[in-house]
Amino acid sequence: MSDRTNVDKESGSTTYFGHFISKTPFNRELLEFSVKVMEMDDGRLFGIGISEPDVTTKEVFIGWLPGTVGYHADNGQLYAGSGSGTLNFRKQPSTFDCKIQKNDVVTVKIVPAEGFKLQFDMEGNLDSQQTVLVEFYKNDVLVHSIPHTIFADGLYPALSLRGATVELLNFYPETDELWKEIEQMGLPKVDKKEQEDPSSQKFHGTEFLVVALATSKSDPAGKLQVVQQQLDFNSDWLALKNVTTAIKDMERDLSLLDFEDQVRYGRLANIRDNMKHFQECSKNRIHFKGVNLALQSAVEDRKSFLDELVACEKRFGEHRAGAGFLSETSESVRGKILSELTNKKVMTMADIEHVFSADKDNMVTMAAVQAILKHLQSKGRLLILGDGEVKLIADLEYVLMLQESVLTSKPAKSLLDTLAVPAIGKGTIVWDRTMLNHNIIQDVSSSEQVYQLLITHLALVGLPCLRNQPSDVKEIYFSYERLINPAIPLSDFWTPGMDRKDFIIVKQTYKFLIRCPEFVLPLIAANTVQYGRLIMATSEGVVYQNGAVQTVIVQEKDKRSILVESCCYMPSIEELTADLMSKETPAYVTDYTFHVFSIFTDIITDLLARLRVTVNIVKEYPQNLVKTSVACKHDWRPARDSDIKQTVCTLCNRCCGKGTDCEWNGIVTDHLRHCECGTQKVGCNGCGICRSCANHLWSLKARLRPHALMMAEVTSTISNQMKKKETPKSDSNDKADGTADENKVPAKQAAVDLASRPHIPLDPHVFNEVEFINLGSEAKFLCLKEESDGSITKVFPGSAAHIDDFADFDKTAGAKPDEFRLHGDKFRLHVGDHIRLHLSDPSHVSLETEKAETGTVRLPIEPQYFVNIGREVKVIHETGIVVYDTASTNIPVGQLISCKKMDKNHSTFSIKVVTTGEIGAISMGLAPANYDPNRQAGWNSQSIGYHADDGGIFLESGWPNRRTEPCTVGDIMSLEIDFTKDKGFFKKNGKQMIELNLNPNKLSYYAMIGFHSVGESVQILDKALWQVDDPDSEKNIAPPAFGTFKYGNLWISPGDEMKLSKTSSQNLSGWLLLHNPIKDPVGFKVQFGDQEVFGFFQNEKEKDWVYNFKEKINLEIKPLFTYVKWVSLESGRTYTMDDIQALFGDTKVTSSSVSHTHRIPIVRKESNSTVEQLPTRSQMSASQMQNSLCLAVYRNHGLVEEFWIKHGSYQVSVEAFEKNASFILKYPKCPTFNYPRQLQKGMKLIVCLEKGVKYAESVIVEVYTGGKNVAVEYSPPGAAVNTTLCVNTNSHALVFPESEFDVDKAVIFNYETRNTPANVVDTFVQAPHYLLSEGSLKIMRLLHPEWKLNMLRSFSRCVQQVTRLTVQERQIVNASRHILEWEKTLEMTERVYLYTMLPEQLSDRRMAFPNISQIFTDIDVHRLCFNPSELLDIMQTQDEYGKGSSSKVRFRVPVHFVDIPGIKPSQPLTFDLKYSDRNNVWTYVALISSKLLLPSYEKFMVQASGDSYQFSRRHLEVLLYRLLQTYTSLCAVYSTTWGGVALTKDNTGNDMKHSIAHKDKENLQMYGSLLESETGLVESKHKLLKTSGCTLCKAHFNSRGNVWKDDQHNIFRDDFFEPYNELVTNFHWSLASLESLPDDFFSRFPNLERFRLGQPRTPRMTKLKSLPPGIGMARKLTLVEMTNMGLSALPDDFFMSKSVLWMTVTNSPIRQLSKEWPKNSPVSNSTHQSTAIKLVIQEQSSK
Repeated sequence: MSDRTNVDKESGSTTYFGHFISKTPFNRELLEFSVKVMEMDDGRLFGIGISEPDVTTKEVFIGWLPGTVGYHADNGQLYAGSGSGTLNFRKQPSTFDCKIQKNDVVTVKIVPAEGFKLQFDMEGNLDSQQTVLVEFYKNDVLVHSIPHTIFADGLYPALSLRGATVELLNFYPETDELWKEIEQMGLPKVDKKEQEDPSSQKFHGTEFLVVALATSKSDPAGKLQVVQQQLDFNSDWLALKNVTTAIKDMERDLSLLDFEDQVRYGRLANIRDNMKHFQECSKNRIHFKGVNLALQSAVEDRKSFLDELVACEKRFGEHRAGAGFLSETSESVRGKILSELTNKKVMTMADIEHVFSADKDNMVTMAAVQAILKHLQSKGRLLILGDGEVKLIADLEYVLMLQESVLTSKPAKSLLDTLAVPAIGKGTIVWDRTMLNHNIIQDVSSSEQVYQLLITHLALVGLPCLRNQPSDVKEIYFSYERLINPAIPLSDFWTPGMDRKDFIIVKQTYKFLIRCPEFVLPLIAANTVQYGRLIMATSEGVVYQNGAVQTVIVQEKDKRSILVESCCYMPSIEELTADLMSKETPAYVTDYTFHVFSIFTDIITDLLARLRVTVNIVKEYPQNLVKTSVACKHDWRPARDSDIKQTVCTLCNRCCGKGTDCEWNGIVTDHLRHCECGTQKVGCNGCGICRSCANHLWSLKARLRPHALMMAEVTSTISNQMKKKETPKSDSNDKADGTADENKVPAKQAAVDLASRPHIPLDPHVFNEVEFINLGSEAKFLCLKEESDGSITKVFPGSAAHIDDFADFDKTAGAKPDEFRLHGDKFRLHVGDHIRLHLSDPSHVSLETEKAETGTVRLPIEPQYFVNIGREVKVIHETGIVVYDTASTNIPVGQLISCKKMDKNHSTFSIKVVTTGEIGAISMGLAPANYDPNRQAGWNSQSIGYHADDGGIFLESGWPNRRTEPCTVGDIMSLEIDFTKDKGFFKKNGKQMIELNLNPNKLSYYAMIGFHSVGESVQILDKALWQVDDPDSEKNIAPPAFGTFKYGNLWISPGDEMKLSKTSSQNLSGWLLLHNPIKDPVGFKVQFGDQEVFGFFQNEKEKDWVYNFKEKINLEIKPLFTYVKWVSLESGRTYTMDDIQALFGDTKVTSSSVSHTHRIPIVRKESNSTVEQLPTRSQMSASQMQNSLCLAVYRNHGLVEEFWIKHGSYQVSVEAFEKNASFILKYPKCPTFNYPRQLQKGMKLIVCLEKGVKYAESVIVEVYTGGKNVAVEYSPPGAAVNTTLCVNTNSHALVFPESEFDVDKAVIFNYETRNTPANVVDTFVQAPHYLLSEGSLKIMRLLHPEWKLNMLRSFSRCVQQVTRLTVQERQIVNASRHILEWEKTLEMTERVYLYTMLPEQLSDRRMAFPNISQIFTDIDVHRLCFNPSELLDIMQTQDEYGKGSSSKVRFRVPVHFVDIPGIKPSQPLTFDLKYSDRNNVWTYVALISSKLLLPSYEKFMVQASGDSYQFSRRHLEVLLYRLLQTYTSLCAVYSTTWGGVALTKDNTGNDMKHSIAHKDKENLQMYGSLLESETGLVESKHKLLKTSGCTLCKAHFNSRGNVWKDDQHNIFRDDFFEPYNELVTNFHWSLASLESLPDDFFSRFPNLERFRLGQPRTPRMTKLKSLPPGIGMARKLTLVEMTNMGLSALPDDFFMSKSVLWMTVTNSPIRQLSKEWPKNSPVSNSTHQSTAIKLVIQEQSSK
């Protein structure tokens, strides 16, 4: 590495130095690193050393700052946290030249301080809070040795350069010295001198002995010579050349390397160095020996050979000396491990931990257990197999048996003869789960772990079958060794150089150093098959389909590389004329393709890392794409807008509840992605992914892209609320009884409560671990605060307990003696202790609650007002408003006493009455600084007061000396003092009420405000008495205050949570205050439970709105919130309250014009406190604690205890009893969110409209090619729509200095979502801070104080990236559930002809093997049966019968295929017309919204290559359904630019209709010819009848019998409907001549939903005397209507249907109802009008 910047170290130039800190910390394996100086001329600088993380590197050299130590080349001196060098730590005589020159090798080593051992954390990195020795070597000579205490999280190698060039030699993440990790083994001590003697150092590495045997006169020496030449690694070694080439390729532009690339670069460099080392030592590592058994000297040769073998073994034994010195404890542990493995065969590391944690008599650390496991693996006794998430420990012999069985075992019968699995060839040997368990696994107890081992390590591929019913085989398994390729070759899908000009292509090649191991491709297939639909598996590669993206993973012919290529259909849009697509569509498609591609590359990259197979990766995709293949924040609450839940995962396509065990997996049901097993576990509301997939991909992402995130490193001073025993220094701070005033709280100590102290979120899924390091004393508590109700849990030290008040810390201070006796010292907290909290969710309860989104964000409080006393009040520092706020039902007096006395410079004190509350008992006046509690102004000595309720003047008495005018809302109460005359004047609105003679020797002059009833509030008008000279002084006392949520045009207090206090036996009281900080008017609505309040700020005088809620409310119903909604109003217009209510529309529905909403959690504030110990996991099982989370507490990496804690959103905080409580609170490791490298669409930022005058919050709506120019949208005040502005990313509009913006002079326009679709609004996020200018950052902090946290959370939400595969699929599900509610859907009730595009010459093979290169381009158009009037009928039925229903009935959309061939268009159709036209998109979604039925397909499909169909009808339906899903996904990603499929645009032309008109005569029959025919029937059963507005199949036409002439049809005939009778959902005949219906009528229409006979104002159907029985056969029948019938009775089973919800019988002579009624009838509406019913059967009442 090098740095060419010209920097003069002596002159102190501000030019930056080149400063490099390793991403890999010093750890158990890496305790030294070396560099070689390549260039070091005069004037160039170089420093080498160590650094702690997060050290600022601007304008500094290594060693200048605390936390760093550096050895500088120019003077040879050592710099240790100082700008001055020293030679005091030199280890060489003064004659030794310490300066560093060119070609010198400098080494830094970390060694233990004398008398100590190095301490490592759980990750193996150097632990903090220990002192180590840092040694510096020059050319292997020790130059300096200095002690260094590690305070931060880890220690890192570091370099500083100016113009120098150095080469890093041996510090790479992959260095692995296994035997140094064997701990707790009783290793013998090694003499230090012997250890330092180079001659005594043992060789590390494997040795080889090559033996040539001969049994004749031939000389084995010749054979050895040939082998020796082949193993001569000093010649042209191809592998080393490949590694060197790969490194040089990466070094061409190191700035392009992301974190994964940097890790891989380190691995390659490590391999290169190891290879070179191997070359240097190969003569000592490879030994050759020849033995000729036929010669007389063979005996001696054999003896010599054995001696050589013994010598090699001895050398290897010395290398792992510790293996021979196992302690007695280690032997016991080893025996227990082997015994357990003998029984279970395969165990997880958790199983191993459970074995030893359960043994209380023989405690052993897990570090020792892991070391013994590694030792046993080295001896060939077991295998340690890690798949990234779970580490498996397997019996070696059993694994070998498994492998042999997979290769040789053969099932008793061939499953593929009976199953539909097109992805593999017929001759492939496969097993189902039962066969696998019996033949391979052999029914061991740990079968699940064995399945995991078979798939992740032995490459057994699980392949879903095409299924129709739960009894079908779910999945079959095959191995690549016994795979037969399918009939379709892989070359049909991919060949090198295949022309894909109309496709977005992203690809990545994994190049192996020599050749690809044979097991890699099978393992890739086995590990990726879960995350895509496998189209085919061949010996050369696999093909997957994910949405509209097809991915090929292929091993190239040279066997040295594996290619991953994903592509999606996206032709050029330049020549398109219709406005169906936007120019942004290709960018969306690129992102979409890359997200799918990243899923596979992440899995493959992780797999190769676990296999320790290092490759060179060649990326062929745009550098600006960011890997976000899976996000981290999901919402698994059931969606509220649909009663049909999405319970099939959008990624793995399995049941979200039961996973692989669900018997309904792979079966298409009546609703898209709805599993019929009845599970209540749903997919994520944002992306539809199941928990299993999310957890796996999240952990995968964490392994590939981790980073340490330091959250808080603090020296915290804690509130006096925690220090009841501390006595103030000044007498003025004491109460009359001499006790300390507990309400006096230093401002910087915790202005309010727990919320003001360092805290970080803790949840069971993403940020599930927090680490606390105790730096100071032991008097601290690690706590959790639940965000929605404010409850506090003390976690450590001592046993975890729930507390309600800070005072309860006294009750839990430290662990109980019983805990120490039972558990030793583990419940204590000592200086230097590491405490780690791990929160998990064993029962997944948190995934089903709203807690993930209900947590409060703790708002910072910046005190502006300071006091001597603040009791039972809250201050809003931004506005000076003070409110009465108590948790006591006794209603004590609220007091606020100023920090300064009134004097000649501060002779006036005024307040404005804002609200009078229940009785208006507000007072103001003078009082001493230590005034007694529960006393109003003027009641006690040294105090005077003016009271608002009665106008009373109180002079050191509880009774008024005089009564003046009372005060009410808006009045100003003042006290003025003339200090020259000792006169005081109480005034009301400037009018004098009384003149008083003041005695300065007796009276105290601190200003006081008093309150004595719920709902009182005032505003302080004179701020001077409440301000301090030094705001940072710890002596200052800030009053209790509300945290304020600050948006640009509205500030909300409290902004984080509303605490309700019990004011009576019935009511709870709480405050809400709104403030408008700008000139522009704002309208708002506040919703509190069922109460709604409207208001507005219209002029500069109306700046504050104060409201006190007094409600009867049930706080057990959680979560509960107050909602504040607001919108900017037009300047200059006069508004009324009616205008505001109209603006917000229906009070129960949020208007689309409302731009902003803030949600405030409601919690109850209690005055009494209790302590409740949390149950431990050993006391209560998971089944007993189903609604709880599991909190594990670790101390110094050892488990202390596991507790059950209620589910919720938690913040971690530290409480202490002392002023200076130093500690570190941090996340030990969390995955990055992969922030983008440049501005992207949807990011919020600040744009400068007029320098120093106008600024606007804006959203990027388009990024132009290259990313240098963007289009931003902002909201001008008063305008109806937003304005778009195009700017350069380097222009002043985006890059302006912080000094330019003056908050008092400039105006800021807030962004409003005007006419923006809701699902697009959800993706707006604040731009990352590193992409914003200093000026933009300043305004962002003003508008959104929490914008950094919001950005972090937004980037972590799954829905933030709308182009993710799973998000797209979830949006399709949402659209299918609301397909009748699409925009303009009603237009379909008039005239619509629907079509779909499918592959030309459609066959079973084309459906089973859809080739993305063909299916979108080589198409036929298929006409569909679609009756628009059916849509209208469904809507009317839902409106008429569904109102008030708890669940909305979903009817099948009346569109389906008919058995007519596809039509080749007579003219080319543009791709936007095919896949972006609203009608076509709607059709695709409608077809997959329910189970696809294909009753006839002789003409619909063609027979491929003379082969007979190899699939049943049900299998073909599944294949066609999957193919339609692919087309739907393409439509969806194209529609992203408009906000989703429901918002696509409509093509007004008739291009589609005209392109297939040439086949109309063959496929259509005109309605006119039907009327003229004698039969009135469609000529061909497969022709479509063309009416004026649609095309219908015969079944749908005939199901509405009222279209015929009455004398034309008087009987029911099968040929009216066949073969499409099962597609009939609505049967409505009104024919007076109809005499009967067949007895099997209801069984002929299995999908019938609505059954109607007769209609008003038509002749009565008197000839139909009875109805057919068997209504229960129509299992989807929902509605029965009979009007104007001649029926006198109904069938006996008529009311026995289990599906009918609505029954209506009108104007029919029915005399008696059936006696048969079900006990639980689903009927919710039964109407009988104008009937002749005389007897109501008793059983009816049971309904």
